[in-house]
Amino acid sequence: MSDTAATVGPSVMDKLRRESIWSKIGFVGSLCCLVLLDGVNGAMTSSLGRYLMGSFAATPDQITWATIVYYVSKLYALLLAARLQERIGQRRALLAAATILVVSTSAGAFITNYPSLLAVILMQAGAGGMVIALGQGALLMAFPRRDQPIVQPFFALASVMFPATMAPWFLGAFAYNFHWQHAYLWIVPLGLLGGGWLFRNQDVLSDATRSVSVPIVKIILMVISLFSIVYALQQGNRNRWLESPYIVWALLLAGVCLLGVAFTESDGRPTYLPYKAFRYANFTFGFSAGL
Repeated sequence: MSDTAATVGPSVMDKLRRESIWSKIGFVGSLCCLVLLDGVNGAMTSSLGRYLMGSFAATPDQITWATIVYYVSKLYALLLAARLQERIGQRRALLAAATILVVSTSAGAFITNYPSLLAVILMQAGAGGMVIALGQGALLMAFPRRDQPIVQPFFALASVMFPATMAPWFLGAFAYNFHWQHAYLWIVPLGLLGGGWLFRNQDVLSDATRSVSVPIVKIILMVISLFSIVYALQQGNRNRWLESPYIVWALLLAGVCLLGVAFTESDGRPTYLPYKAFRYANFTFGFSAGL
């Protein structure tokens, strides 16, 4: 995940190795429980768009913008996670992200208007992206390679399979039989369970930090490029893709910003994004297949 992860990994691994098998199961289970909240949050606008329009008197365009806000926030959180961990430490970063995720998911049950929906979605996505990235890094640091074939499938079930298969069914069942906001209340206890375990056993997480700079220009370019790309993907089909000037300008803006990011990343100074993981063929294959 980063140089810091590589240096502190053995000590974290030694801590967990001294724990019982139930502690190891609890560690994996707590992260999976938190990731399940993100799965429900991520499927909300795509699965229950009609219900959201009815609840907030929103238009299809407004629900699409909510989806854009969600994915931009989540994508940037995934990119930011490694640097945040280096700056404040794995323990503080993961516990803070878990807390925000649980609180923002709970808040989803009480929103009453469209602006509050956007605010809650923004927090849910950012915290969810952080939990996924930091949780994946924590598992890679805490367990030796021989245990990864057992650990990673469970994490993948929570982070990939549940959002793709079970989350839409879960949300649809509540929306049809009760109220869509009740789904938040039913999934939050899992987040409380996972977050509570992490707070009680936070000694298995690393506190190592490293001073890193904050490249403002690069961050702005990345945010603009991500926003433009997500906007084009979400609105392209509704606006006939290249027949719409808005889509064309969004793609051109994304291309210019990405070129700017590439230039700043290759100017000889320390990079903002970690690329060392691509040295491993299995990571490169998994990343490419995931895209």
